[in-house]
Amino acid sequence: IPAVLQVAQLFLLVAYPFTQSVLLSEFHGVSAYLILIPWLLYCLLFNRAMVFVPWLCILGLREEAGLLVVPILLYVALNNRWKSGYVYAVLSVVYVCVAVGYLYPWVNGEHVVSVREAETSPAGIIRGMTSAGLKSRLTATFWMLLPCLPFLFFLKGGRTTVFIPVILAWGISMLSGVERQYGLEFHYPASIISLIIAGLIIAYAKGFEAIEDRRKTWLVWGTSVWLILAVCIAHHFNGFFLGGGKSHRVYACMHIQAEPLRVVTRDVPPTGVLLCNQFLASYLAVRHDIVTWRYWKPDQHDVEWILFRFGEYAESGKEIIQRVLESGEFGVYREQFPYVLLKRGHSTRSNQELIELMRTETASIFRMSGIGGELFYHLEEGLVRYWSGREADSPILLAHGHHVKLPAGRYEARFRMDVNDSDNLIEGQSGKLSVHEFQHDESIAGREIILDSSDGFHVQVVPFELH
Repeated sequence: IPAVLQVAQLFLLVAYPFTQSVLLSEFHGVSAYLILIPWLLYCLLFNRAMVFVPWLCILGLREEAGLLVVPILLYVALNNRWKSGYVYAVLSVVYVCVAVGYLYPWVNGEHVVSVREAETSPAGIIRGMTSAGLKSRLTATFWMLLPCLPFLFFLKGGRTTVFIPVILAWGISMLSGVERQYGLEFHYPASIISLIIAGLIIAYAKGFEAIEDRRKTWLVWGTSVWLILAVCIAHHFNGFFLGGGKSHRVYACMHIQAEPLRVVTRDVPPTGVLLCNQFLASYLAVRHDIVTWRYWKPDQHDVEWILFRFGEYAESGKEIIQRVLESGEFGVYREQFPYVLLKRGHSTRSNQELIELMRTETASIFRMSGIGGELFYHLEEGLVRYWSGREADSPILLAHGHHVKLPAGRYEARFRMDVNDSDNLIEGQSGKLSVHEFQHDESIAGREIILDSSDGFHVQVVPFELH
């Protein structure tokens, strides 16, 4: 491959919005795909004695990583009559089965299918097959194929080869029931962009074989210019850095929904053993002494701090938290709903209120999203969504919470709000509060918003019963 085309491909790998998204996401480990897959391809083509090194590294990235490289292993095995390639492909599939069936549950305490139910369950996949979901899939596929357009016109010799490495990774993403995965957002394009580069490298070598020497020069330069142009076009619409279409996204600053956790954990001394679940542990990994519920043993770990997210408890965590609160052994050191930090020997004056909330199975659905509006962090109230607008011809969904599973019984949905400029609103026409059944999206309870002229937030209750 000519040097100018190598430079263009390197620019594609480094600067394409898929790479930007991966490097800016919270899942930093998968960014190793960007190095390991090109390294694997190099070893497959030029140094097969060392294939096992990048191959083993890729297997260790994620439980399904071995499956993504099977097409490229089989292609090299078939095209170059390399029998060891079949062995690597079979071992990759075997390892994926072992990792999914045994290693993941052993490390995390639960099966990957239960953790990723929305991604793998038939119901979740079917829910994602809406017109909006299909549009999102087509859009993501377009941006994936944009660098490959030369093969549709003049590099016909590598037309099919370019898609072989990426076909399985693309299929897994498109069949997911999660929008951020089939839309190739956040860290999900990591393997996609890496395998596209691998496919381009193989396809260029294949495509140029059938072209006369006098045409190669302008094809090399034309293809190189197109790759650079494709990066610029994609960056204009989807880039996260200066001049990019998504430069306004939350990557420019800390995500607003992380603010309550930051407030709770700020200024906490680095000494003392802290107990929390495995998800919160990732935000506190700089601490030397930290233990998760699964590995905590009372006779071995002298815990001084307990951090938990209200309504989400690991294993027997809820009973333990209730017990230490009732005994007065721990007190509420800091609280910013839904996160609570307990400290051994701290004041217990806030314990009883927290105990009552836990006894009544209170659940917070605070991650609100809606059409229009913006999330803000209010020091006293936590996360709030602010919306402003003029009269509209049709109702608009201002905000809605996520869903939560509840057993049969009587409940109260408490809506906390503050209506500004209420003098311009008419009683009975200001809006409606409602509770919906998730699966069929049916309203099971609701009432009109009651305007309150007093300053500050007030609570309005909507009772409902589940049978």
